[in-house]
Amino acid sequence: MVEELSSRVLSHRRINVSAGSMQVTLMNGSVVDLAALSLDKTVVVEFFYTQCSGCRDILPALRRISAMSGTLVVSLTVSPYDDHAALSAYIRENNVTWPVGRTPPGILQKLNISSYPTVVVLSNGVVIFIGIGAKPEEPNPEDMFPPTADGLSGLLGAIAELYTPAMLITLGLLLSAVALLIGGGHAEEEAEASITSDTTALPAFNDSIRGYYSEAVSLYTHDEEQPTL
Repeated sequence: MVEELSSRVLSHRRINVSAGSMQVTLMNGSVVDLAALSLDKTVVVEFFYTQCSGCRDILPALRRISAMSGTLVVSLTVSPYDDHAALSAYIRENNVTWPVGRTPPGILQKLNISSYPTVVVLSNGVVIFIGIGAKPEEPNPEDMFPPTADGLSGLLGAIAELYTPAMLITLGLLLSAVALLIGGGHAEEEAEASITSDTTALPAFNDSIRGYYSEAVSLYTHDEEQPTL
């Protein structure tokens, strides 16, 4: 746990100083002595304030430590401007799942704390570690790169379970029926397009009546006198 904090803070030192009495008031109104609690568990105390942007960088490490057995994490604000509403909003927005309270008078001077965040570790009534500042968490490589071959095979396996042979056969029959319907529609359109409206081979009605003999009769009537009987 100390190694975890050492890697997440900007600077740290290991000490062996008696904590004395460290009574703090939590948001729920209860008063606890952190030094007394450290007699049977490791107590990690974060000193912060809600407007401290760097204080948020230590929260992922505190979240992991709070999940460890035999460990208690407590965050104490050092700002008089952090009222109950501000602390409640901070807890909600940053998913703080451990107790939050206020720093008692004199403790900052006793531990020579002047930078934030500062993390103090107590064990058996003794301060054994002080860490100052926080390093931003590195992004998870799994969020930066596409799935590996194992992940891809798992995805393909899930797809294979979803599309069973019976489902694939049904899907194939459905696609075939759709293709036939679409193809039939095109066939009718092509058949209609093949019927032309060309009527040039049909002679005009008047020309078909006026043949050679009708013209001959007309000429004979106008150019020669009819023979007398």
